[in-house]
Amino acid sequence: MCIRDRGDGDPVTTAKLKTLRAFYYYLLLDNYGDVPLVLNFLKAEKQPFKAKRKEIYDHIVNDIKESLPLLPTIAQKFAVSKGMAHTLLAKLYLNSEVYTGTPQWSLAEAHCDSVITVSYTHLRAHETVLDIVCRLLLEKKNDKKQEKKKSYIL
Repeated sequence: MCIRDRGDGDPVTTAKLKTLRAFYYYLLLDNYGDVPLVLNFLKAEKQPFKAKRKEIYDHIVNDIKESLPLLPTIAQKFAVSKGMAHTLLAKLYLNSEVYTGTPQWSLAEAHCDSVITVSYTHLRAHETVLDIVCRLLLEKKNDKKQEKKKSYIL
């Protein structure tokens, strides 16, 4: 079945499902590269063909961006939330040069900032090895800001 809001479903639930689908496609993209991109099981081909990494990447990013405004800010550690979506976007942008040939460092940094803004304590309590990358980038950025402030004071 296709995940879309036909007007009879809850848009928040649809946004959560699209974000979960994006997460699982991210895992496929990261581990296997080109994989079949099946978005509608009712009209799916019997033998789906592999989509290019860039096409999958673009679809994942679009799904997350579309869903982000509808996702809850605070959720259980195992639930879909804005923090999860921002973390996933940060991971995608960190690796975008591999997936698309174009680096997206500033977007990765912006979404890492958003993760911290949304729920710093939640991330620290439940972070994974991949989440540490975002935290370390932000701590380095904050250290540089502190150094600049100190140099102005002297």
